[in-house]
Amino acid sequence: MANSGTIRLSHRLITQGASPRDDLSKIFVGELQTQGNRLTRELIDLSSCSQPSRARLILGPNGNGKTLLNFIMQQAASKLNVKLGDRGLETAPSLNVLYSHVSMNDKKPSNYALELAKNLKRSIYEPAVFTYSIIAQCIVDNFISQQRSAIRSIPMIPVRWGLKKIIKQWEETLGGMFTADEIDPFTSILDSLFEKLQRKMNREWTKKRFIAYASRRQLSSFLVRYLTTNNYPLSSRQLHEDIIRDLGQYQSTGTPLDAIRALVQITGDVGCKVLLLMLDDCNLGEPPAILLTLLDALHSFEGPKVYLVVTGVQEVWEGYGLEQLADKSLYEKLYIFGDPVHVKPPSGQDLELLFDRLRSIVNDDLADEGHWVSIDVEDKNSLLQNCPETSFRQATHHILGHLLDPKIQEGRGG
Repeated sequence: MANSGTIRLSHRLITQGASPRDDLSKIFVGELQTQGNRLTRELIDLSSCSQPSRARLILGPNGNGKTLLNFIMQQAASKLNVKLGDRGLETAPSLNVLYSHVSMNDKKPSNYALELAKNLKRSIYEPAVFTYSIIAQCIVDNFISQQRSAIRSIPMIPVRWGLKKIIKQWEETLGGMFTADEIDPFTSILDSLFEKLQRKMNREWTKKRFIAYASRRQLSSFLVRYLTTNNYPLSSRQLHEDIIRDLGQYQSTGTPLDAIRALVQITGDVGCKVLLLMLDDCNLGEPPAILLTLLDALHSFEGPKVYLVVTGVQEVWEGYGLEQLADKSLYEKLYIFGDPVHVKPPSGQDLELLFDRLRSIVNDDLADEGHWVSIDVEDKNSLLQNCPETSFRQATHHILGHLLDPKIQEGRGG
């Protein structure tokens, strides 16, 4: 049943298209659904450490589900980290899978690593600006838990209690964000708690032991420095901006691969098992040779594993003529090891299934008003015969435009 305080799914689909927070199972049909299940299984296998790091290429015409497959993988990653029930969080969220989704349409190819770092997330419910502060508080939590012998000493008892109290408040506040429609009310509370955490970590007694702990664990310096700095505490957004700035300076002395390696270490410090990197709309004016160094390095990423997903328009990629280049490395690593997923326009059977799914969505949205869609078989067949078959996007818009017409809706008193 539609919630009167939210935008109806049918209206969003016809005006904006789907988003990662939508129930995509309601619109996935046919081969697109099959490929979505396949990619989800691959991600689960990687998270269980039963598969090595790998790449996946997704190709097809515009409007036929390439980005939706990226959304499905974001949802799968979220489910591996966050268990939501009717009453909210069932267990504490994990950092098993961290992911980033970037559209390359308006990005410089050489900046792809920084864009991925900028958009790093744990779930579809949390904005990217919180990711590095989430990682930071997880590092502090691990520090407290793994230093039990030191913590039993008298000076550390109030320190441990104070840090644990802040972390608990942080987790409880963050937990409310997973089921909230608006995140703004949580931002100032989380920033205040994160600043308190930094102040306590910068007390001389704690700082000394944490630096020693970080050295033993060989933790990434990118985050450790912000937990031990004497400067004023940073908000989550400031930390996010400073981390990206530091990674940019680090990359300026090397290649995008250096920034990816740094990102792998940062996420590995908190036990991340898979780093899912999605480069969507990768339709550059020339072959994306910038990716070759990352493809060559995939074998070296074991903790976490790296799952690289590259998405592009098939016609553009065929125009590259990669298989005809003298150096076929990029072609072989993406087309052979990447085992392309090819998305296609809807078949007649797909349109039948899509119609049924969309009618169900509209009926759910109309339920609060006591209305429903009333369409006979002849009109349905006529609608599908005139339905554009060039893409799922056009077909969805065409069908919804008809189903949302009040003239074919019936209901109590209407």
